[in-house]
Amino acid sequence: MNTEAHITRIRELIAKNKLSAAFEELARLHQGSPEEDEVLLLAAQYDENSRKSRLGLLSSADESVAQNNIRASMLALLRPSGEASRGARKTGRDPIGRDKIERQINIGQGNYIENQTIHSANQGSLSSPDQPSPDEVRTILFAAANPTNTGRIQIDKEHNIIENEMRSGSQRENFLFLPPKFAVRITDLIRALKAKPHILHFAGHGEQEGILLSNDQNQAIMLEDTAIKRLFKPLQHHTQLVLLNNCYSAHQAELISTFGMYVIGHRMPVSDAAALSFAKGFYLGLGEGIGFEEAYNDAETIVWAENPQANVTIEVWKDGKKLAW
Repeated sequence: MNTEAHITRIRELIAKNKLSAAFEELARLHQGSPEEDEVLLLAAQYDENSRKSRLGLLSSADESVAQNNIRASMLALLRPSGEASRGARKTGRDPIGRDKIERQINIGQGNYIENQTIHSANQGSLSSPDQPSPDEVRTILFAAANPTNTGRIQIDKEHNIIENEMRSGSQRENFLFLPPKFAVRITDLIRALKAKPHILHFAGHGEQEGILLSNDQNQAIMLEDTAIKRLFKPLQHHTQLVLLNNCYSAHQAELISTFGMYVIGHRMPVSDAAALSFAKGFYLGLGEGIGFEEAYNDAETIVWAENPQANVTIEVWKDGKKLAW
């Protein structure tokens, strides 16, 4: 297997969350190189987190955050050697605690214990939400709901469009997709958000009173303001962008933005075609490494190019204020 095919294989294993197999392939890829030690340290960290989780010493939320950090570091090791650790060496950061590994126990959420003292690491401290650094890996969670008693929309197609645009982007290595959630129930969403994604994309239905999720029978339930505030409050200082690609979501965008994140929502009803066009343009921009505002501009351009008769009003909110993008 040539190097390029080997790297592709490892990426596929990471995407499928088969990390043990990915570590084996990663060790073969870097055998005899300076990065081999870093692979072994990461693998040891992964095994320790798994052991602590099995023993009930690590919560599922902490384990999810810790494993996301490990996946991001594994992807960084697939870049050319001069690029992989550029952020750590230039900024003085130590993303995986390499210089502390012998006396560190990773406990998730970017913290480590050293001499019984908890120190804060770099989880969630990306440089600028609207202008990414080329050395940072951002996680994306796609969540969708299309209950059986609502109109059919193409959420599978929307998910495929997003993945295809990101996969085609020149900066695709700077993003990591978390496992997508379809027919999402409130319990599914709460559990998925424990991973503290940097970007949350919701595809589905909405009404002026709230967002529609699924129940156990895949019937619609309304997520209203009080529940929405409870749901998003823990994401403060972690999640950078929320995209609500559903009708009447501007009010929810304003509400969620009070927790300090950028939130995109639709003031009016939005057609399936226009929603798909917006997703295509926005993630095209992100995949090329540009900031949120420029990606929003790309998205608006594609919406109007592909849907010239569309009657859409797409708003961006931050800190409870509508931005003039």
